[in-house]
Amino acid sequence: MKTTSLLQTASHRSARLFRQLIILRVLCFGLTSCSGDGRSPNEAVGNERLLGIEQVEWDCQLTRGTDLEVYRLHPQVFSREKIKKLGSLFGLSGEPENIPADFAEAPGIWIREPDQKNPRMKWRCVYWSQKSGEISYASGDDGYRYDGQTRRLGMHDVPDEKAAVRRAVELTQSLGVDTNRLAQGASGSLKHSFRLNTVRHRPRGATNIEEVIQSRTVLFRQKVAGGGIISIGGVGQFETTFISEGVVSSVSWNLPNLTPVKKLAVKTRTELEHDLRIGNNWTHCVARPKNVKVTGVDVRYPLVNPVVEGSLVYPYYMLTLRFGPSGEEKECDVFMPASSHN
Repeated sequence: MKTTSLLQTASHRSARLFRQLIILRVLCFGLTSCSGDGRSPNEAVGNERLLGIEQVEWDCQLTRGTDLEVYRLHPQVFSREKIKKLGSLFGLSGEPENIPADFAEAPGIWIREPDQKNPRMKWRCVYWSQKSGEISYASGDDGYRYDGQTRRLGMHDVPDEKAAVRRAVELTQSLGVDTNRLAQGASGSLKHSFRLNTVRHRPRGATNIEEVIQSRTVLFRQKVAGGGIISIGGVGQFETTFISEGVVSSVSWNLPNLTPVKKLAVKTRTELEHDLRIGNNWTHCVARPKNVKVTGVDVRYPLVNPVVEGSLVYPYYMLTLRFGPSGEEKECDVFMPASSHN
């Protein structure tokens, strides 16, 4: 059966833009997680194997560390009462309803408020997807502003990075998101990254093209003991998008509960190099170097959408490789399973 999504991503891990969906029906005009249906963790960390490596040089220290955890996943659970409270925070006063079955996020619950000018095609909403565990608010406003008479863009006062992070932290508190579950830096502040959506435009009578900020998105990542995460489809992330005048355009979070179930012994440098040479790895790198230099080793846990209750999450080693002639070196990440079960 063909389904449509509540929320749509313009491109993977680039800018979550807001486009109307007119497949079967149009739902929230807002952001979505990319569907992870049918994707294994191996496919999530890379779609190619790096083969043919002949020489490996190490330019980083590999600490022994502690054994690596394997986790069991449990999706977020949200009740109708909580959805109603979430809706009230964003001025939505309707009653929670079941998400229609022909949407990718179904089953789940949501509250929607049709747009007065275009009630059949566009509306604001809050929802919880039982399928993926994602909780989200979408305003229906992607922040694009244009005056047809003056032919000028009208976006203005989108919060700068510092203000956007401060507002995002305040939102976690208002929404009851436990910041202790989010990754923190050495200073104790939340680690964060940004997505910036800009529009290039040549105003009437001008010769130069101007670039105007349409929206700024702040992303926080979930904290996992023993390593970081690779978020596939928004799992393990809290993110919010701000538009003109600091308006919150969207908020979305999907922070599954992770229960440690067993441990894996860490691999030695010899074992990692062996896996690298025999092609026991996954990467998005298109180059095929024969000589590489390992400049970093980290541990990553791929969290894939949808979150399947009781599924196991195994760690991967992420090796940062440099290769190529001096002055023209390139870099890529290669992921290697920490266990034969990966």
